[in-house]
Amino acid sequence: MPFFDRKKMLLAGLFAIFFISAINARGNAQLPKPDTESVNQAVKDIREAYAQDYKDADQKTQKKINLATKLNAVAEEETDAAVQFALLKEAISLQAAAQDAEALIDTTDTMSQRFKIDGLKIKVHFLKKIAGDTKKKSSDGRTVDAMRTVVNQAIANDEYDKALELLTAVTAMGDRTKDRKLVREYEKLAEKTRGESNQFRSVQNAQERLEEKPLDAEANQTVGEWFCLKKGRWEEGVTYLALGNHSEMKELSRLDLKVKKTPDDEMRMGDLCWDLAQQMPDDRDALKNRAVFWYEKAQPALSGVTEKKIASRIESWQSETAPSTENKETEGEKPRLAKRSKPLTKVKPEKWDAPKNLAGTPLWSRTGRVVMGAGQPPIQTPGKNNLYLHPYTRPGRSVLVFDLDGRYRSFTGGVGVPEIPGSRRPESEITFSVIRDGDETEIAETARRGKRSFKPFAIDVTGVKQLVLTTQCEGNFLGCFAFWFNPMLSPEEVKPLENSNEER
Repeated sequence: MPFFDRKKMLLAGLFAIFFISAINARGNAQLPKPDTESVNQAVKDIREAYAQDYKDADQKTQKKINLATKLNAVAEEETDAAVQFALLKEAISLQAAAQDAEALIDTTDTMSQRFKIDGLKIKVHFLKKIAGDTKKKSSDGRTVDAMRTVVNQAIANDEYDKALELLTAVTAMGDRTKDRKLVREYEKLAEKTRGESNQFRSVQNAQERLEEKPLDAEANQTVGEWFCLKKGRWEEGVTYLALGNHSEMKELSRLDLKVKKTPDDEMRMGDLCWDLAQQMPDDRDALKNRAVFWYEKAQPALSGVTEKKIASRIESWQSETAPSTENKETEGEKPRLAKRSKPLTKVKPEKWDAPKNLAGTPLWSRTGRVVMGAGQPPIQTPGKNNLYLHPYTRPGRSVLVFDLDGRYRSFTGGVGVPEIPGSRRPESEITFSVIRDGDETEIAETARRGKRSFKPFAIDVTGVKQLVLTTQCEGNFLGCFAFWFNPMLSPEEVKPLENSNEER
C-alpha cells in the first residue's frame, strides 16, 4: 500500500476515535433530578430487594456502612436514572445514620456529578443531623474535619447562610460534648464568617448600583476589593479597581490590564502590592501573595541590588507563610489514615496531561470505557473501577496526579491491555509507572504488538502525599489500550504478591 494511502487511513482512524470520544463525553452531562414519585417507588423497590440488609443495618453501625457501600456499587451499574438517584439517596441516609461524614460527602459529590441538584444543601442538611446526634467527643476528629471542609466549600461559593448553619450545629455539638477547644475554634470561625457575609451583602448592593451607574467609583472599589483581596480572583476584580476611588489600586489594576507587560511593569505592580500590604493590614496576606506573584515574573530580567532586594522579599514572605517544622513533625508522627479501602477512581485527580479529542476531552475514563473504531460501540471491560489512561508517544507521557495526603499504606491492582473483541493488537510497547512524591517506579512493560496482557502490582504508599500514574509508548499508539485494572488504595500495610508477574 502506498505511503500516502496508509497515512490517510491512519488519519481517518484517529478522527473516528476522537469523534466517538466526543459523543461519549457529551453523554456524561448531568441529568435532571428524577420526579419524586419515581424516586419514592424506586426506594420501595430497593428496600424490598435488600430487605435483609436493611434489617441487619437497623442493629449495627458497621452494617449501615456496609449497606451504603453496597448501594453505591449497585448505583455504578444502574442505568435507570430514578433508581440510580434512589440508591445514592439511600446510601447518604445510611451514612448519616452511621455518622460516616466523609463517605456521606463522597456519595453526595457522586450524586452532584450525575444529577442537577444542590449538593451543598444536602451535605449541610445531613451533617447538621450528624452533629445533632453526636453524644460524645469525637476520638479522631475526622467528622469535624469533614464539616470544616463543607463550611469552606460554602464560603468559597459565597453561600454564607449554609456555612453559618453548619457552624452553629458544630458549636452546639461542642457544647453538648463539652469540647471547649472545638467551641472556641468554631465560634471564632463563625464570627469571621458573619463578618465576611455582611461584607458580601455590601458587595451585592454595590453590584446592583453598578447596573444603574457602571462608573460609580465607590461601588467599583467595593466589588474590586472583594474579588481581588477576599477571593483572590484578580482577573475578575482588576477591571472594577481600575474604575475605583483608590489611587494606588487604580494604578495597579491599569498596569495589570495591559496586554503586554514589561519587567518594569511587573516590578511596579509588585512594589505597589508590597506597600499596600503595610497600609491595609486586614488584607496583608492577599497583597503580599500578589506582590510575590509579580516579583517572580519580573525576577529573571533583574540583576544587581534590585534583584537581591526582590529575592529577599520573596524569601521573607515564603519563610513567614511556610508551615512550621514542629507541625510537620507532629503530622509525621501521627498520620491520619483512612478508615477503609478506596478505589483510586473515586479520588478526584489533581490534574491530567492526557491526549485530548477534538472536543478537548482527555482520552481517559474512570469507568474503563474503551473508545472503539468507527461503526463499533464502546465496550466495557470487566470491573467498574478500571481506569483507562491513553498513552502518549515517547518522549511524552500521559499523567494523572492524585493527592493522597499520606492517608494510605498500600496501592494495589494490575496493569496491561485487555482482550477487546475486534480491536487490533498494540502497535507499540506500553510502559506503566507510578511516581510517589517524586520517586518513580516502573511497574510493567507490555510486549510490542502483544496480545492481552496483565501484571498485578502491590506498592507501599505509606506517608505518600502525591501519587502519579503514567503511561507512555515507544511509537505508534494505535491499539495501545493502557489499563489500570481495579487500582485500590488501602490503609492496610502492603502485602507481597504471590505471583509478581503474570502475562495472559
